[in-house]
Amino acid sequence: DKHMVWTSASHSGSSSSFSSLLLERQQSGLTHRRLWRTPALLRRIELRAVLEEHDGCVNTVSWNTAGTQLVSGSDDCRIAVWDAWDPSAARHARRRCVVNTGHVRNIFCAKFQPDSGDTKVATCSLDGTVRLQDLRSGGDTLLGRSHAFVSKFEYVPDTPPVLLAAAHDSFFRKPLCCQ
Repeated sequence: DKHMVWTSASHSGSSSSFSSLLLERQQSGLTHRRLWRTPALLRRIELRAVLEEHDGCVNTVSWNTAGTQLVSGSDDCRIAVWDAWDPSAARHARRRCVVNTGHVRNIFCAKFQPDSGDTKVATCSLDGTVRLQDLRSGGDTLLGRSHAFVSKFEYVPDTPPVLLAAAHDSFFRKPLCCQ
């Protein structure tokens, strides 16, 4: 029903050990997993905001490229877009829009389309479809369909908007154009 935003708190004394871990990572190859499980970092994380919008389980949260907006997708077949860290907002985040997608089952992945100016969000769902939501016009475009549910997708780097989707029918979907 909710998703939470966590940020780093400023605690004195913690930063020096975290800084030393970052330096160790650069010099000796400290693993990513070990770095993010360190007590020095975990002590610095605190709950910053609870973003409430969805009527079902939140299955996906993704940042835009600039790190200024979040998109969330849920069992309620909707996505919510949030302006994060709005200094004028008392809750540190503000809901920008909510979109009723064309999905008829749970959304499992939602991501901003690169180079769209954060105006388009691709989604995939338990209904086996991959869709593109245009946040400006409210348009919903079916990009592809599978015989089983589609759980994840990734944009292909350095290409026009093309994505690859993974479905639970043992097939890796062909590239889908998002233009």
